[in-house]
Amino acid sequence: MTQADASTLLGLLGAMAMYNDKGHEWSRHSPEQVLQTRQTFNRELERLIGHVGRENIPMPVLELLLAEDLSSDASGRYAQSVRRLLERSGHSPS
Repeated sequence: MTQADASTLLGLLGAMAMYNDKGHEWSRHSPEQVLQTRQTFNRELERLIGHVGRENIPMPVLELLLAEDLSSDASGRYAQSVRRLLERSGHSPS
């Protein structure tokens, strides 16, 4: 995983958390639109994982990225945990 990939990943996780925290309310999305937006986030995450390659993502990070509640996380805990794990494994963004 390159530093650019790590940065893209953390940006995506941060955007997901911000949307789930207040973004869906600010955008006045209906429940259907919230679901669609979360599905879009999931597709983008899957695309990024495919681009990087599962074998190039530290296993603890990959496990977090595959968590069922990731796309609905409003706390940012996944982004924070992934950042810490990437820093420990030498993959932190620049």
